[in-house]
Amino acid sequence: MDADGGTVSPQTVTVIPSAAIGNRLPTPIRDGYWFDGWFDAQNRLVTAITIAPEEATTFTARWSNGVIWHSDSVAVGFWPNEIINVYIAPITQPEQGTVSTSFQWDTWAREAINTWQEALFVDIDIVSTPANAQIRMHGGDRERFERREERDFHGRHGVAFLNDEHMPVVGTVFVNGFNREIRRMVVPTDVLIFSVYSGNNWTTTEQNRIRATAIHELGHTMGWFGHSIPIVGNMSDVMWASVRDDIVVHGNRIILQENEATHLLQIYDRFR
Repeated sequence: MDADGGTVSPQTVTVIPSAAIGNRLPTPIRDGYWFDGWFDAQNRLVTAITIAPEEATTFTARWSNGVIWHSDSVAVGFWPNEIINVYIAPITQPEQGTVSTSFQWDTWAREAINTWQEALFVDIDIVSTPANAQIRMHGGDRERFERREERDFHGRHGVAFLNDEHMPVVGTVFVNGFNREIRRMVVPTDVLIFSVYSGNNWTTTEQNRIRATAIHELGHTMGWFGHSIPIVGNMSDVMWASVRDDIVVHGNRIILQENEATHLLQIYDRFR
């Protein structure tokens, strides 16, 4: 096994001549590269059903460079569905009164959906019932959500619930000295976005914080686990650990930075 710039163990594999190789071949690693497969001397891809040669031969690894890992997480996910269904729930009102009219829930939820749909080149449909959705988006009064979920969301603008134990690992990539897991998302997830400011005249900054939070939390449920890496991130990242006031707003649109979009786009391109 010629790892061609990477490392592999074992370096030799014994197979039965003239029989299918099966799952005997090891997976090599090379920091910052995608492994595209083993190839024989005739430049043919070697798979589990490839018939083993009758004599000793060398298989060579093929790589694609350009892995962008922009997260502090060791995993990233993706939805395999051809169309990802999202349900936008009606506003969750407080027990007394109503949520601020500055909380433009449906508009901001749709903005978050459009942001990721354009960044990942995926089809996302808004459905009318939660039973048909992979992602369910809820917005409204934080105290009502706290009582419903029996959790304390004090100081939070939003939260995403992920079902890590139900995400099978379908691949790995070696980046910055660590093996990173590629996980297929299966179980529906939920996003909660909170109306946290008083009054009906929120400032533009306050509105932008909640708009960015909707994009941020929806990003988690699209597979963007963790947050922007402090070393390579910048303070205008939407996927920073906490939404900041210096996010990029262009033409009244909140913009994902190139690396944070590419971090997830490369996964959807290669594994979906």
